[in-house]
Amino acid sequence: MEFFGIKKMGVLRPYDRTDAEQLGKMREGGVYRVRVSMPRNIKFHKKFFVLLALVFDNLPEEIPAKAPDGQPIQIRTVDDLLWHIKMQVGHYEQKVTLGGRVTYEAKSISFAAMDEAEFSDFYNRAVDVILKYFLPETNAEELEEMIAISF
Repeated sequence: MEFFGIKKMGVLRPYDRTDAEQLGKMREGGVYRVRVSMPRNIKFHKKFFVLLALVFDNLPEEIPAKAPDGQPIQIRTVDDLLWHIKMQVGHYEQKVTLGGRVTYEAKSISFAAMDEAEFSDFYNRAVDVILKYFLPETNAEELEEMIAISF
């Protein structure tokens, strides 16, 4: 069971009538495990995807980073760009195949996977990666201005 709450005068209260009904289903004196997180801001989520589109549309001819074999890194889609960003910020799981090969699987940035604080941290680290590897001639303020214009 999940419900939204609002903290008022030091007490956590249901956010609306539906949440009050959920809370009312809990028996008095019962022991419950509660997960508290700030719900994600949909506008912030959309802002991130505006950022990705902006970066993708302005990728340099050749990305400064190279693959281990010395070949240039190819980014053909926004999903490729997102994958590279996730890998660089460490938002992945390391797994080992039955044959012992190490693989890396990007984690989700969905609403269910990250709360607002986690997404904010991811966003800030993603901006750092973007400025270092994809738009090295741009600073954070210029990038935020470009996002604001596109958003």
